[in-house]
Parts: sequence; structure tokens; C-alpha cells
Amino acid sequence: MAEIETYFIGNDNMLQISGVRDAANGIYLNNASLQVTLIDAATETEIAGQAWPAAMSYVSGSDGVYRLTLEYDLDVISRQVLIAQLEGSPNGLRLSLRIPVVASYRQGE
Repeated sequence: MAEIETYFIGNDNMLQISGVRDAANGIYLNNASLQVTLIDAATETEIAGQAWPAAMSYVSGSDGVYRLTLEYDLDVISRQVLIAQLEGSPNGLRLSLRIPVVASYRQGE
């Protein structure tokens, strides 16, 4: 469902959640209000460097895909464990997800 596991330090990063749908009827939710707060897993405090919560944008023409750019200069260190806390209310339903993310430097190939 979510497609980020690593936050690459010094790079803009894309946080994406796919296939948001109503579990009762399987219909994709393309008009949800979703927000993300990035927190430190150890302290549960917000990561500095971006305004939280940040709104995710629906990807036009998709089936329940939402995206958000995580800015390149967040205040994190290598190997720091983060949590992307997603909250929302698609069609009056409550959505809450906690996605683990590890901060790392991008390695050359």
C-alpha cells in the first residue's frame, strides 16, 4: 500500500500510498483527505524541516493513489528510524497508518 521504506538524506523523497479504497464495497476513494506527520520512532516527536501535518495529493486518473514530497533537508541522521503517521477521513471513514522509514544516505552504483 505505501511505497517508501527509506528516506534518502539530502534528496527530495516521494511518499506514496496506493489503492485507498472502501473495504466494505471495494470502491477506490479518489477524494480522500489524507495527511502525514513524520516522527522519530524513538521519541514520537515531529521531525524538523517540514510543516506537519502535510497534505497528500490525489494522483489524477489513478485508483486511490496519493503522494507527498518529503523535503530534502529534514533534520535526520543516518540509520534513524522514523514513522510516517498517515491520518485521513475518506468518505467519512477513519484511516490511520504508521509506516516505518529508515533514514539513509543514497549509495553510488
